[in-house]
Amino acid sequence: MFRWNVAVNGLPLRVWEAFLAGYRAERAIAAINLAAIPYFVAVRQVWIMGLHCGNSGDWGVGWLNGRYFARSLNFLRTWETNEFPS
Repeated sequence: MFRWNVAVNGLPLRVWEAFLAGYRAERAIAAINLAAIPYFVAVRQVWIMGLHCGNSGDWGVGWLNGRYFARSLNFLRTWETNEFPS
């Protein structure tokens, strides 16, 4: 979730790198787990959109508008382009 938070809030990549360095100072992370992080960031974005829509009966729908979906889908498109170049 930390990597998603850095990306979705437009924080500098060095914030993620510092977090990762601190984490690795305490425990190892297998390469396969590091490689999975970009996929989990994308899944997290889809999950949060589903959470928002699924709870619209309790939280309201006024903010679930075109701007919300455009921003969310643009994040996914940009993430795909940057993290999974062809």
